[in-house]
Amino acid sequence: MKLTFKLTNESKVNLLGVTLFRIEAVVDIPARGVKKGEKGGWLESEKTSNGNARVSGDAWVYGNAEVYGNARVSGDAEVSGDARVSGDAWVSGNAEVSGDALNNGYCFAYKSNDWNVTEVPTKDGEGVLLVRDYTPPRKEDVETIEIEGNKYTVNEIKKALGK
Repeated sequence: MKLTFKLTNESKVNLLGVTLFRIEAVVDIPARGVKKGEKGGWLESEKTSNGNARVSGDAWVYGNAEVYGNARVSGDAEVSGDARVSGDAWVSGNAEVSGDALNNGYCFAYKSNDWNVTEVPTKDGEGVLLVRDYTPPRKEDVETIEIEGNKYTVNEIKKALGK
């Protein structure tokens, strides 16, 4: 598979000591609105340690976003903002990771075009939960949350998360 980007000479060392390189599109990527020559985000290398392309298909990494370790971005996925995708994470399909999202370890994401997915920050500020059809709690329901029509107490969610 031919890569849609190249690593530039512009580099930085992130907070974990990983050297990253800014990417530049070598072809137009119409699905992402990216033009040949446009600068993107930051990658550790063109390919992961097992030889897979780090970014493939119509996927793109924008702005200050970082992808490193054995992480991959593929399909029509995008990573943007100050998001970091690392470890063995794989962002694919139509998934979007953005903002200050930190995606570390094993993460497999799939998002259907008609899903309403919301990033809900964790209480400790260490990450976000991606919740489909999220309804923010009303003031009178502070101790419960509704997901896809089902109500859960904060304690039920904590128990399910092993907290």
